[in-house]
Amino acid sequence: MGNIQVVGKWNDDTKTWNTPTHDEVGKSFLYCDYDYIINNPKEGINYIIVCDGKRLNLHTFDTENISEHAANMTHILSHYRNMNGNYIIKLVLVDNDAPIIEDAKKFAKYIDMLASKKTTNSVNLLGLSKCGAMSMYIPRFLKTTEAFDKLNIYSIAAPYKGTKIASPKMLYPDLHKVVQKRLGKGLLSELVYKGMIELYEYLCSNSHMDYDIAVPGEVPQERRYLYDASFIRDIFDKKNIDGVKRINSFTNITTGIDENTLPEAIRTINVTGICLCFLDELVFDKNSDGMVRVKDQKAVEKPLGINSVKIESAHHDVYSNNRAYDQVLDIVDDTIEETNDKILTLNNKKYHIY
Repeated sequence: MGNIQVVGKWNDDTKTWNTPTHDEVGKSFLYCDYDYIINNPKEGINYIIVCDGKRLNLHTFDTENISEHAANMTHILSHYRNMNGNYIIKLVLVDNDAPIIEDAKKFAKYIDMLASKKTTNSVNLLGLSKCGAMSMYIPRFLKTTEAFDKLNIYSIAAPYKGTKIASPKMLYPDLHKVVQKRLGKGLLSELVYKGMIELYEYLCSNSHMDYDIAVPGEVPQERRYLYDASFIRDIFDKKNIDGVKRINSFTNITTGIDENTLPEAIRTINVTGICLCFLDELVFDKNSDGMVRVKDQKAVEKPLGINSVKIESAHHDVYSNNRAYDQVLDIVDDTIEETNDKILTLNNKKYHIY
């Protein structure tokens, strides 16, 4: 069981962070503390921070505790309980209403705090989807040398160019065409299309959380007040690139659906994975992970001068697929080992705040 630590609730009218009311906690920025796995008290600690881009009330309505099943934390906890090092495992849930850039600023302060501890060897951020895109902004807001030295970012299936799923002006006409193609033009197809839009509107947060990762310009005018067009437009801004290049490591991890993904999802009864496979065919012409086009996930390669790491046959919800998740954790473990070796050479360095 994880313990929920509420950080703050964004007020988009006043553009400030505030203490949330009880009813607002489920949509607030918060940290969930899980295991402290300490095998050798004399060695440093590696923080593993999972960020799945969801809000608390999509996982639980409890405001104090959260299950290990949320974001499949059970799997990552099991993985590190069987390792020999020292690990503290956390889940970060972003604010529902804040511009994602504001979440990034909040996150950067937390990373500064963790990295400044003398007992910290590394801070490892696993950012899925919008949190992967958000991780492009986090380094520019860091203030401490420790954070740059110790931070490793793993950006997973990030929509660097936005995604059609968060872009109603693109998505709705495409869905209409798909329904008419399958059912023909008529009352039935219109009823099905209307039902799909109603379901989308119900599941969508109708806030910055979703619209900030829209394809630029593809948010309806009446919802522009919930949309920060600069987030995707400026994601490869020089300040972002310079910040990312200063941290210890940045790994871009891509996912994509192939002929093996749906059978695996069916075999493992992964309902989300099955739905994503259908979305890949219906919305993305089989060129995505069900949520983000593969080519858009790789858009960071040229600006950073890096190559991506591909997770084979993986839909977008990597945390729900233990096979794909294990591949990500293998990358994390190799990076932590390299970071720990590097930190040993910095033990006598005098850190300072800029």
